[in-house]
Amino acid sequence: MINIKKDNGTLESLDISKIKKQTIPACAGLKGVNHDELELDSNIQFIDGMSSKDIHNILINTAVSKIDIDSANWTFVASRLFRDRLYKNVGKAFGKSSHNIYEEVSLREYITKGVEQGILRDELLEVDLELLNTYLMPENDDLFNYLGILTLKDKYIKNLNLSDIPFEAPQHLFMANAIAININETIDKEQKIKELYETFSKLELLLATPSLSNARLKDKSCFSCFVGSSADSLESLFEGYTEQAFISKYGGGIGWDYSRMRSMGGTIQNILNASAGKVPFLKFNDTIVNAIDQLGVRKGAIKVYIECWDLDIFDFIDLKKQSGEERRRAHDLFTCVSVNDVFKVRIENDDVYTLFDPYDTPDLCETFGDEFKLKYESYEVAFKEGKIRGKEIKAKDLWKKMILAYFEIGSPDLFFKDTANRTHKNKHLGIVRSLNLCNEFKNPVNEKEIAVCNLASINMSRVRTPEDVLRVSKIAIRALDNIIDISSYPVAKAEVTQKQRRSVGLGFMGEAELLATSQIMFGSKEHEELLHKMYGALQEGSIKASSELAIEKGCYPMWEGSDWHKEGIPMRNGYLNCVAPTSSISILAGTTQAIEPVYKKKWFEENLSGLIPVVAPNLDASTWEYYVTAYDVDQLTSVRMNAIRQKYIDMTISFNIFVDPKKVTGKDINDILMLAWNEGLESTYYLRSKSPEIEKEVVDRSFECTSCQ
Repeated sequence: MINIKKDNGTLESLDISKIKKQTIPACAGLKGVNHDELELDSNIQFIDGMSSKDIHNILINTAVSKIDIDSANWTFVASRLFRDRLYKNVGKAFGKSSHNIYEEVSLREYITKGVEQGILRDELLEVDLELLNTYLMPENDDLFNYLGILTLKDKYIKNLNLSDIPFEAPQHLFMANAIAININETIDKEQKIKELYETFSKLELLLATPSLSNARLKDKSCFSCFVGSSADSLESLFEGYTEQAFISKYGGGIGWDYSRMRSMGGTIQNILNASAGKVPFLKFNDTIVNAIDQLGVRKGAIKVYIECWDLDIFDFIDLKKQSGEERRRAHDLFTCVSVNDVFKVRIENDDVYTLFDPYDTPDLCETFGDEFKLKYESYEVAFKEGKIRGKEIKAKDLWKKMILAYFEIGSPDLFFKDTANRTHKNKHLGIVRSLNLCNEFKNPVNEKEIAVCNLASINMSRVRTPEDVLRVSKIAIRALDNIIDISSYPVAKAEVTQKQRRSVGLGFMGEAELLATSQIMFGSKEHEELLHKMYGALQEGSIKASSELAIEKGCYPMWEGSDWHKEGIPMRNGYLNCVAPTSSISILAGTTQAIEPVYKKKWFEENLSGLIPVVAPNLDASTWEYYVTAYDVDQLTSVRMNAIRQKYIDMTISFNIFVDPKKVTGKDINDILMLAWNEGLESTYYLRSKSPEIEKEVVDRSFECTSCQ
């Protein structure tokens, strides 16, 4: 007789029917899978004393191994089996052994346990939990594929203090977040909670990782990234380092502007050639990245910005090079160059371009467009007259160096400063000199301000019509606005700045899945029409939602003087829309990432559990040809598609460029970047080269800006 050790440690005789009680429901209603096949292929070697958990894990691993292009539904079999294990583990936190945790553990029990443990917010107990419990939709746990529910468990579901025992199931998590976000609502609170919960539960809308992970938790920050700036003084620089350290400590990514800092060889206290320039100080940022991670979840991440006319620009571009003097390298920083239209014209005309020290030309940082051109040209005259420091170079030489670095290491990124400032709705707040870590969040800052990325993404694969976008946008904008008031802040400047501007960033994910399942080819006229409709609805819905909130709750404090004010539109939020990377939350939702094509039709994702096979969602004969992979998409076409999106976005878009190094030339990259500049994009993000890992079908997302996902 073979005995099996149960979860509670007791032994019982092997009962094959109990295995079928797991495999039959796991396969029910799914095409292309069969519980008999799962049991046979599992080839379980029954050993006396083996645990029921061992058997369960074998079934899960067998289902995972069977995920393939022609049998993609095995991912849902594995997900259901994993979900059953998750339910049992959550039950342990409450002293129960449940196959359906929602029947045995009520919303009140779950929240009470979390509050008693000091994990969940106390105020979650202040709503009608019995009513809200009736709104839970346990059936929606079936929407997760295997990698999705695994990601939810690894990154978002919380354990009891000082244990590895999870105490919340997926629908508990979604409802608790919806409660926390709406806790300060005074009218129809439970109805607003229900509406937001349903968008989460149906995977129509997901908050960026910090909000999804932390909204329901006690004294946690819900924000993805922070945008700051240092003035040209030692005091400001070291104040900035302290702020960066605390931001990283509490889980935030960082974008930081150094464009006003004097260059190497500059004057200090009337002493000529005293300044060491930016590089030694950027080494401090590199140290912060390595010394202070983001809550132990991921490595710290900082992107630094300077302008293309800076005398330190060549050293800045070389920061991440593997060769050269190590003291002048900062390998773990991300870099971005702010470029202006004068530079573009000089490149096109093969003209001379002049580099300056910001110490001598401080107002160049504070201007754009025609005003910048006049000031820049006047400084060129002053340089030729010997009144200020400078250096003449060929514009094309600098541009070629930037392109070469972009090709070799994927950075520096580009920020098109003139374009971004022309479309800026809050010009009265100052010049936008930089973006965030992921290049999608546009706010002006100075040394007294730190802007805050407050993000969510609508899942286009489930919200498929402009009418649905309008519906979800209304719910999402209210939620993001409420997060501003319930979140904690790692530094005081961030709280002051955010509550003055009330910035939110609502975007999309799942575009490639929507295209494939709608049988629309990437870059086609139908694609263009879809973008106009969907992004037009996003813009319309966001403006309408924020305007209605302004009437209900008041305009953002800095509204007067904005373009919104001049147009007579009351607005609750100074900034509304951007498209962020969505790696983690798109995995959770089982859809494609942000605006990007898939890397392959089948690939492997690497996480704590090893390599997980993933197939493009809803891949079958009808969608196969419409899943055009990222490296097969014409990048000029990709730029044109992004230009359409940008027309409807008041901030920016995290936009990667994909190239095969075996096929691309410097001229190709020049053409792509120049088209992006001319078509009105406000930034470019990584240049992704086709790597051996891609060839082996392993997707490495370590390059991603995980803060915004």
